[in-house]
Amino acid sequence: MDRGTYHRINKQVTTDEVRGLDIRKIDKKMFNYVGWTNYYNWDDGEHIEYEIETDRLIVTGSNQILPLDKTRCNYGGFRYWFKCPRCSKRSEVLYEKYDEFLCRQCHKVPYTSQRENDVSRLERKRMKIRKRLGASSNLSEPIIAKPKGMHWKTFEYLRDTEMILSQKYAKAAIAYLGINLEYL
Repeated sequence: MDRGTYHRINKQVTTDEVRGLDIRKIDKKMFNYVGWTNYYNWDDGEHIEYEIETDRLIVTGSNQILPLDKTRCNYGGFRYWFKCPRCSKRSEVLYEKYDEFLCRQCHKVPYTSQRENDVSRLERKRMKIRKRLGASSNLSEPIIAKPKGMHWKTFEYLRDTEMILSQKYAKAAIAYLGINLEYL
């Protein structure tokens, strides 16, 4: 069943539909070299060039300045953050919309899961469990084999949870499609 079939009708752009600049994907060692220039690559093959300065990252093509912040970690080292250029809140990911990188809240970009209906949410949960169990992505195939290294108790719990979700998914799909079971 196509996952996109059951999404709510909503024209608002979600985080999956815009590019995100994720600070966790930038090598931490680069923050020690002021003036360092590098490329940030997205999965679609596009990239941007950026330059790192002491407390900011400069996107070369647009000359947008993205302030940086860092916090100490409990066991040493630092965690780096972007500071949103508009609201100054810390963020791990800034999203590009209208050629400007801002936090999710400033761009008013919701997560994709916030736009899911019940059927899509149940399907996503089932697929997550099936992936963890190494099962087929075909939702009609049963889960048979326990992954190597997984405890039997965990396997049985996940398998039972997937079966319960499967039943809820069937009921939600029937209700969503408006099928009356009395006439079948």
